[in-house]
Amino acid sequence: MRSNSTFRPARLVGAFLVLGLVAVLAGCGDDDTDGPGGGPLPPVGPGDGGPADGSLAHIGSDRFDDDTRAFLDRRPDMSLVVAGAFFGRHKPCGCSAPQLGGMKRLGALMDRLEARSKGPVGALSLGWAMKASGEEQEEAKAGFLRAALQGMGFSGLVLGDTDLQVPAVIQPYGGGGIEQPVPPLNVILPETSAAREVSPLLRAKVDDLDLRALTLVDPAEADELKALGYAIEVLDVTAPFAQLKPEPQALWIVATRLTDRASFDALSAAVRRFGPAVIVDFGGAVGESTAGPVRIGPDMEPLIVAVGEKGKEVGVLDFERDDEGMTLSFRALPLVPELELDDSARA
Repeated sequence: MRSNSTFRPARLVGAFLVLGLVAVLAGCGDDDTDGPGGGPLPPVGPGDGGPADGSLAHIGSDRFDDDTRAFLDRRPDMSLVVAGAFFGRHKPCGCSAPQLGGMKRLGALMDRLEARSKGPVGALSLGWAMKASGEEQEEAKAGFLRAALQGMGFSGLVLGDTDLQVPAVIQPYGGGGIEQPVPPLNVILPETSAAREVSPLLRAKVDDLDLRALTLVDPAEADELKALGYAIEVLDVTAPFAQLKPEPQALWIVATRLTDRASFDALSAAVRRFGPAVIVDFGGAVGESTAGPVRIGPDMEPLIVAVGEKGKEVGVLDFERDDEGMTLSFRALPLVPELELDDSARA
């Protein structure tokens, strides 16, 4: 978790990204992650803190609608970034004009969220970070990804089904947080998996708010995962909750890539008895990703929100306190070029 009192210079980030990512990574989604001399690239640090007033609304103003600009101009008590479904894309990607995404822009956004927030800004990586290609370069990119997330202050790395097929992203490094990747809740792993003995529930905090984060794999992926030897079984998304203990004092963050609304409804009903929850949809089945504010509490209906894939956008949860407790708002924010250009202009 990052504090809004700590920033890292953008110049160093820009320097290694220009030398490493721009010069070496040629294809969108096929980016090599070797730095000079063939070694891994250094961790990505975020930008320089953004404008003095913490405003984000001026960035990409022609790309943000009025509701998004109003969201960005707020001053929440704390925030949580929920990212995922990178599928190995660590630089701007896509057929859109302009291309969206990239780790440098994510770092710059993190800094601006810190400047905007009255309190801490947490961050979680919620699965499908790598593509299931079986290519050697995915192993190298896994090391870059973990270093980048750690450099940006992410406090957890939860795995999706594609990640299970990239050993380098699964391997624990002996510590907590990013160093201890968390497997999907509904996948029974083979004995040979490095993540088999790891709890499928991530425990984290933002300030005094307890978080419980997990991923659920679409059972439609079961046959492929079993055939490749990465899973013994993939359970129905509601089945594993019978083994969990309700923790109504915590906020549950559940990430998945289900493809139909009926599955989301069943999941929502299963999650509800465990406490207030946010279900993050990386598959796009639920449509628009705008929500809130809603009051966090035992009567809160699970909030289902959508975040785009291939690293083009991230989700931001804002928390605000009042005399009755805490409210929650959500917005999916695209990683626009202006985040990067704004840093270059001040460097």
